[in-house]
Amino acid sequence: SQAQTENLIIRRFRHEDIPKILELFSVSFGSQESEEWFLWKYERSPWSTAGYVAFDKDTAVAFYGGVKLKFSFRGKTLWAYQFCDVMTHPAYRGKFSGKRPVIVRLGEMFYAENRMDFAFGFPSPRHARLQSLMLGGEGHRFINVYKRDFFEFGFLSGVLRVKEVWDCLENNSFAELIRHRRYEGSLTFAKDVDYLKWRYLERPFRSYSLLVFKYFSRIRGAVVYKVEDGCMDIMELFYGDDGDIQGIIRSVERYAFKWLKLKGIRLWAHYQDLISKCLDSSGYRREDGIPVAFKPVNPECRVNGDLFYGNFLYSMGDYDAS
Repeated sequence: SQAQTENLIIRRFRHEDIPKILELFSVSFGSQESEEWFLWKYERSPWSTAGYVAFDKDTAVAFYGGVKLKFSFRGKTLWAYQFCDVMTHPAYRGKFSGKRPVIVRLGEMFYAENRMDFAFGFPSPRHARLQSLMLGGEGHRFINVYKRDFFEFGFLSGVLRVKEVWDCLENNSFAELIRHRRYEGSLTFAKDVDYLKWRYLERPFRSYSLLVFKYFSRIRGAVVYKVEDGCMDIMELFYGDDGDIQGIIRSVERYAFKWLKLKGIRLWAHYQDLISKCLDSSGYRREDGIPVAFKPVNPECRVNGDLFYGNFLYSMGDYDAS
């Protein structure tokens, strides 16, 4: 649909809008992205996307985007949108379309025209407040970020054999590993091999690596990571048995510090996640990270703010900009 208010035209974005949206991105965030990045994100994602743009004549002045994602909760499949690339041109912040800010008009159109059970994202604190005040959001919390600086170590017991390779994605045991459910009642992003390929192998201008951990011939765990500022940023940490977590963490430390000569390790883990409990007892320090925010949409799915914040087992790779 399309709406015109005052001098603004508000509608779902079209392919020919991409250069103007990228100009808006540069002005809004002070960094640049490419057309290839936009096409990867908004035209090639596994479960579709949506995006709405406001134009003042031929200038894009606001954008509200979202990526559709599959979740699992108590044996049921739920569909959510991660809102992202929410931006307003600096000259138009505080200006209204009708009686509401233009970015709110875009958000209203986004939620009216796309079916979903809930929405979430990793917004700026300013956008998180706006989402709560004017778009039905239920507040926000801060991500748990765990950090470990380089340390000298001797012999480590329980270290697993590690291999850095992407070609195991077609392995049935790897597919089973990433489907592992953490605990009854956890709200988990239902990742599959196609998602991992899109997210980490096909993303332009960024490089990620996959570590696979084995004990004899059996895959016990896997980690997707990237290196930034001399640190290993762990995007995903998959494990099959709870008892394997400690060995995976020790194996990651040895690989990062002994073989890659990095200065630190960083990862996200929800306080309910067993990974978090292992990190708390292994010398990692915990800090508040960026906000995570939730918006209810379909009351029949029974996911409310308390349930989402208490049970969404996020990882760093869930953040679209990581």
